[in-house]
Amino acid sequence: MWMRVLLTAALAAGAVACTPAVEEDPQPQAVPSQVFLTPEEAQQEYRDTLAELQLPSGYSFPEKMSSLVDSSDSYEQGVGAGDAVHYWYCSWVLEWLRLRVSSPEAAEDALQMIAAVQETETYQRDWDYQSIQVPFEEGLAAAQLGDPTYFQRESEANCSGSVQ
Repeated sequence: MWMRVLLTAALAAGAVACTPAVEEDPQPQAVPSQVFLTPEEAQQEYRDTLAELQLPSGYSFPEKMSSLVDSSDSYEQGVGAGDAVHYWYCSWVLEWLRLRVSSPEAAEDALQMIAAVQETETYQRDWDYQSIQVPFEEGLAAAQLGDPTYFQRESEANCSGSVQ
C-alpha cells in the first residue's frame, strides 16, 4: 500500500516538473475599476485626454467621444480616455501608412508616435496582453523593418470610418 502511494506521488511530481511553463503577462493588468461616470464626466475624461495627445498635421479630434450615444447611459471610467487614445492611435497609423513610401523620415516620426501608445494608461490597462499587446509589438517590430502588413490590417479592421 505505501509503495503504491509513493509511486503515485513520484509520478505526480514528475508530471508537474515536466509541464512546460506558460508565458506570463509581464504587466499583469489591473482589475477594472468599476467606477461609472455620467455622460458629462466621460466626455470630460475624453477632453482631458485630448489635451495630452498630439495629432498629425491635418487631423483634428471629434468634439464628442464616439461612444457617447445616449445621455441616460453610464460609462465605465476609462471609456473617454480610451476613445481619445483610439482616435489618436488610428490617426498616426493612417499617417504612417500614407507617408511610409513618399517620406521615410516623416514616416519614422509617425511610427515613433504609434509606438508611444505603449506609454498610455489605456494600452497598459485596457489592451489585453496576449490578444492585443503581443500582436501590436510584433507588428511594430515588423513595421520598423519596413513591413506594413500589421498596420494595414489594423487600419482596415479598427480604424476605417473612425478617423476623418
